[in-house]
Amino acid sequence: MLHETTRLLGADAVIALHVNHGLQPQADDWVEHCAHQARQLGVAFQALKAQSAAAPGDSIEAWARDERYRLLLDATRTCGAAALLTAHHADDQVETFLMALARGSGLDGLSGIAASDLRQGVRLLRPLLSIDRLHLLRRAQSQGWQWIEDPSNANESFLRNAVRAQLMPVLRKVLPAVPVHLHDVMGQISDWREQAHEDARRDLDAARCEPRRWQALDRRVLAGLSPGRQSLALREWLHEAGCQMPSRDRLEQMRRQLLLGQGAHAKIEHDGLQLMRHRHVLLACPQSSKALAAVQPTLLRWNGQSSLELACGGRMVFEPAVSGVSRSWLAQQSLLLAPAQAGARLRMRVAGRSRSVKNLWQEAAIPVFLRDSLPAVWVEGRLLMAAPFGMDRSPDWPSEPDGIALRWVPSDEDPRQAFNNLVK
Repeated sequence: MLHETTRLLGADAVIALHVNHGLQPQADDWVEHCAHQARQLGVAFQALKAQSAAAPGDSIEAWARDERYRLLLDATRTCGAAALLTAHHADDQVETFLMALARGSGLDGLSGIAASDLRQGVRLLRPLLSIDRLHLLRRAQSQGWQWIEDPSNANESFLRNAVRAQLMPVLRKVLPAVPVHLHDVMGQISDWREQAHEDARRDLDAARCEPRRWQALDRRVLAGLSPGRQSLALREWLHEAGCQMPSRDRLEQMRRQLLLGQGAHAKIEHDGLQLMRHRHVLLACPQSSKALAAVQPTLLRWNGQSSLELACGGRMVFEPAVSGVSRSWLAQQSLLLAPAQAGARLRMRVAGRSRSVKNLWQEAAIPVFLRDSLPAVWVEGRLLMAAPFGMDRSPDWPSEPDGIALRWVPSDEDPRQAFNNLVK
């Protein structure tokens, strides 16, 4: 590919990239080989080196692929290249199809390797995808080109290597036309896949709620679709969120719990996301979001400041209020920031009666799985403030005409507030 690209476009238009994964003792020698090839062609060369390693128990193949693309895409963006070219060929396509078929993949997997793709803002091209390996090998031999074989390619404990070494020779002997025709068939599968994606996107658009940054959906719209369209819509929802696609069984579990479940709420964790349903609302939020974690007990002191940033997200606001709690009294207290408790009571109005926090949660349609993440302020075991309701207005708190009221203010990006607004 390097020779032919240079011949067609000219050496000045090409940059050769090589990724050193650090997996073989000869890896540094390979870097020099690639640099030498680029020098002979007058092409700029850049060596990239993996900075991480596969985690224990993870697939080395998957790690190497992800790290390779990360480095290549970063380098392509940095140098401002029009596209990144990789040398996948027709045999790679057949191997990918057979592996996807063995896994029971859907249209996304069976459509195989795309000849053209847009990945993280980079145009990715595979110009050799319709040419089989034997043709490329003969071309390289006839031109006297020099190359290096990675010894790991002979390790048949890797599935792709086993397919290449054991299955592909039989396939070429019994069904020699498969690599050529499969290229056309996979093109048709890709067309069907794109049509399915378009249909799923239309269904998602009909179900979207604001704010869109939380991938919020009205599950009532999706629940009215056929089971097949429900599954496609869920897959598209996960795709938009940047998730790995779930297995068929896992997707069916999501469909039943998130779209068809009879309970008031459901929550499923998948590939770094929390997929949540409460009543008619679906929401996707990163598992790492501190807004979804239980509030950790923390002591606060008020020293006259107007607000305090909270580790659990948002800020506690201390604002002047008629008949608020006494300023001097508040300054002397150790304020315990912790979750509210269902049995605690809160009086929303001075003239009103106190009500249990559980009753207030239910009335405000606050999902069970968000309740421990909402901050409350306790003074000597008594609830002074509970988010999102505000201060306790019981008359026996020390007060003064120009007092202080406590209020929790979430950030604009806080899913707790978004969920509550959507459900209401």
